[in-house]
Amino acid sequence: MRTRWRLFTGLIVVVVLGVTMLAATGQMLLATRDASLVRDQIGAGRFEAASVVVRAQQRAHIPTDDGDTTFDYAPLLLEARRIPVNLTSKVDAVPGVRAVHPDRTFSATLVGGEDGTRAGHGWSSAALAPYRLTEGTEPRSRDEVVLDEDTAKRHNLEPGDRTDVITLGGVRAVKVAGVAKGPGGDGRFAVAAVFFTDQAAAELTGASDQVDAIGVFGEDGTTPEALAEQLRQALGDPSLVVVTGADKLDPATVSDYTSAVTDAGSFLAITALISAFVSIFVVASTFAFVVAQRRRELALLRTVGATPKQVQRMMIGEAAIVGALASAAGCVLGAIGGQVLAGLTVSFGIAPPGFSAPVSPLALTVAFIVGVGVSVLGVFAASRQAGRVAAVEALRQADVEQGVMTRGRWLIGIGFFGLALLMILLMARVGGEASVVFAIVLTEVLVVALAALAPLFVPPLVWLLSRPLTAWTDVTGLLAGANSRVAPRRVAALAAPILITVAIGSSMLGVIATTSATAAADARAHLSAPFVVTAQSGAGLPQDTIDKMKSVPGVVDVTGVVKTSGWAPNLGEPDQVTMGVADPRTLGAVFKVAPASGSLDQFAGASVVVTREASNLLGWTAGQQVTVYLGDGTPAPVTVAAVLSADAGLPDILLSPEIARGHVHDPLTSEAYVLLAPGADTGDVRKALAALPAVEVSTAEDWLTTQSQNSQQDNLIAIALLFGMAILYTGISIANTLAMSMGERTEEIRLMRRIGATGRQITGVMLGEILAVVLVGVVLGLLVAVITIIGVWRGLASTGAEAVMDLPLLQLGGVVSTCVVIALVGGMVPTMRALRVTAAARPAE
Repeated sequence: MRTRWRLFTGLIVVVVLGVTMLAATGQMLLATRDASLVRDQIGAGRFEAASVVVRAQQRAHIPTDDGDTTFDYAPLLLEARRIPVNLTSKVDAVPGVRAVHPDRTFSATLVGGEDGTRAGHGWSSAALAPYRLTEGTEPRSRDEVVLDEDTAKRHNLEPGDRTDVITLGGVRAVKVAGVAKGPGGDGRFAVAAVFFTDQAAAELTGASDQVDAIGVFGEDGTTPEALAEQLRQALGDPSLVVVTGADKLDPATVSDYTSAVTDAGSFLAITALISAFVSIFVVASTFAFVVAQRRRELALLRTVGATPKQVQRMMIGEAAIVGALASAAGCVLGAIGGQVLAGLTVSFGIAPPGFSAPVSPLALTVAFIVGVGVSVLGVFAASRQAGRVAAVEALRQADVEQGVMTRGRWLIGIGFFGLALLMILLMARVGGEASVVFAIVLTEVLVVALAALAPLFVPPLVWLLSRPLTAWTDVTGLLAGANSRVAPRRVAALAAPILITVAIGSSMLGVIATTSATAAADARAHLSAPFVVTAQSGAGLPQDTIDKMKSVPGVVDVTGVVKTSGWAPNLGEPDQVTMGVADPRTLGAVFKVAPASGSLDQFAGASVVVTREASNLLGWTAGQQVTVYLGDGTPAPVTVAAVLSADAGLPDILLSPEIARGHVHDPLTSEAYVLLAPGADTGDVRKALAALPAVEVSTAEDWLTTQSQNSQQDNLIAIALLFGMAILYTGISIANTLAMSMGERTEEIRLMRRIGATGRQITGVMLGEILAVVLVGVVLGLLVAVITIIGVWRGLASTGAEAVMDLPLLQLGGVVSTCVVIALVGGMVPTMRALRVTAAARPAE
């Protein structure tokens, strides 16, 4: 190990960084799965000061049959249940209760505020936190509000200023009466707060006879736990929950935070999968490369009498030592890296504010074991082959590789390539979203297959490269090509980091571009409304605004989709699905999508329309009677009126207003589609619509373009976080592996010097070999990307969508160019150093 310090230093770097990546992503993933940790991160929120909180049971109860057993599936509700307001007097009469404050939570978003914030409350519920006035006064009239400090600062508002607030009752102009400071400030998850008078809050919820929760303050000397028990006995209603401590936090906030953490967890699960694959692949290929670099040394050991077992034990022992030391260092860096990664995910909006990833002994232990295990396994197969070579054959093979395609390479290459073909066929059946998940695994399968078969591609690709090099450089190009062709395993091993970098980067860029382009093309093909109206705040449009839009001259009708979520029964655990509330009368006029089966004329009352992809997922057909569970857990027996021939950007299941009424907490329309009368002046209509308060009017084409651009921008951010760490690691591996290779060739360069080669000629030979490595890695990586993108395109087309294959050539060129630059720097820097070291060598006399 001392004499091969360059090789072993390179190995240590690869293992350290690989284990660091595994440990960091592992800690993040475990943090999203720890429910107690999630609860600790958000605390009791707005109910911090209350002793006890009484609210409705906020879990659905869905009877589920997995084919063997029947059980009760009880997820947290997606739409909050309310309780009767007259329950307040019953709670107030319980001994030990000092004060009772009913809380109403509803959508109230300042124009220009955050999307979908449930920020509205009555002022009396401010005491539950408590929020305390720092400026101004409490609200005294229905057009006055108090803002929390963060909201006031974001909108640059202070007492006396006026602003617009979007609520269920419409867009209303309000005066800022005061600013209040909440109990937060510790970085934990929090939401905005807009306080109205209690009377105004009751009107704005749309359910004045109900409240979301009742906050209870106990008398002095009464513990929260004792008071909670008294309330449970007095109320005696199993549909109510009486909670203390961190459980006081309102379920809407818990749901929002949990959903955000769950989404981050799904994102991180993919990151962990990619990180694990990349680190294992790179570490294993690097160890195999090191064995190939030591063939002359191993041949000499066999010549002096070393047995195959001795050679193998020596190499496995070296790998175990390197793996243990490097994995330990990687765990230390990974513990720090988890915190850095958590901060990045919060900064980019992937994880919610306050999210953290504490050091996890389990994640570090697993990362350490994987690091050592992969190090040993990575050298095991190569050491067996090297140890079995007879002494005389070993001396011959020390110079020229023979039998490069071993039985193991054939089995792995053909087996994984067959698996990839099977996955491509399956992608055409699983649908659009699932095909994107398949794409990640397909990319990894293809990388393994082509890495195993890479020596087959080396000779023809090197021949193609050497032709122009020989024409331009004569001897140096010819020598570079010959050196590369006689060592296909070495070239393939050096190309492995380039292969995986180009494959993953290009595949995901192409997949994201293809899915975004398909979504835009699908919506464009199926949307017939000339105008799309959205709220300036992005929170949604109230019914009052929709009604005003309908009265604009030239407008025939206005329709939109109120978005919610629920559950659909399936074999095993029910699927959470997106739902939309749509007007059956105008759905067919707005969306030009023909039913694949059934009829839109049957869409009314207790019936639903499902998209093609949802139909495939759930196994539903037109005319079938099923039960769906709405977001508040209410079961709704329905009939499938129609299965759409395409998704058209619609939610999985469309409900009629009759089914959803009273079951959506904040029924705001995300976007409204405007239908015009024949001959209507589009310019006049647009001006009249734009004159309505707090709306944005776009042509359908402009709106779709903006949606596509925003989607691509979000996806690029996701790619930067999702694959950035893996790509950075593989980039370092490219430079590291080439530096290891070129750094070991000092004696070869000295020999070339002695037989008369100039420094320029040697540089040309080495540059030609590096270009050969780059060519092999880039071609195979792009081949993986093309196959993956075609598979996703087929999957999207299977849903009936207007599938469009989009290749972001500029971004793909950036990935390839980065690999080329890294490879040139990583290979030529040690070559220049070797040239300086051997500069004193003279041609033999």
